Amino acid sequence: KPDVSDQIRKKILDAIKEHNYSPRLSVSQTEILGVTLEYSCAFSSPYVSAIFESMEDTAFDLGYDLLILRNEKLRRLVDDYSIFLRRKMLSGIIILLSKIEDTFPVDIAQAGFPHMVIGNRFDPPVNWIGGDCYTGMYEATRYLISLGHSRIAYIRHSPLYWDNQQRVRGYRDALEQANIPFAENMVRELVGEDVIAAAYNTLNNLFYSCPGITALITPNWDMLGIYECLREHGLKIPDDISVVALDDSPDMEHASPSITTVAQRIQQMGE
Repeated sequence: KPDVSDQIRKKILDAIKEHNYSPRLSVSQTEILGVTLEYSCAFSSPYVSAIFESMEDTAFDLGYDLLILRNEKLRRLVDDYSIFLRRKMLSGIIILLSKIEDTFPVDIAQAGFPHMVIGNRFDPPVNWIGGDCYTGMYEATRYLISLGHSRIAYIRHSPLYWDNQQRVRGYRDALEQANIPFAENMVRELVGEDVIAAAYNTLNNLFYSCPGITALITPNWDMLGIYECLREHGLKIPDDISVVALDDSPDMEHASPSITTVAQRIQQMGE
């Protein structure tokens, strides 16, 4: 209740945890799975869309429905996670796009609630799966180096996520092992909910601030903005610049001009 003091609320929650209390529900188990998403990029990322589609198909085949929750709400939750999720009538939860600093996946795991984290890393008892983004980025950078490139720019997403940090590591290690100095200004974060405009602006700024770029690595869902910027600068793929896109998606099969992609096993992760 909103009129309960913080001190009393804490005593009640401590007692609930101590005795592992959970309110009785009208059913012992439901056919509903929760899926948590980062609202800011849930509807603009082909990567997230592909995983969600795979999860939805698998859940349907098994007789389950999916209920979307927001990571933002779970970060603010002060009540017991297990109680909150059971009140939502969930049998389990899949956590997408949690940040490195997030603690709610650990709290959910410690409460004994069935769960799976996709795209982040935690120690036990948290269950997680994910792609090897370090190796994918390392190999992509080495591939461009093998083509003779040394001015390789990288457009990345937020460093608050594990996968993005690992990609920067792979990029940096590949450069340094080839005796190419790592330059901070060649790595730019894409900022903005309009990913097409953000990609265009980020690459445009790179061209003006870092002359001589001959290769680019970027997530695939930025490509429309990337193509537009390259056209305006009069650059053609692969004649004038080489481009590698991360997180391959079915849409990339129809990209023109075609580009090299680094795929993740997105469908398998969703299943």
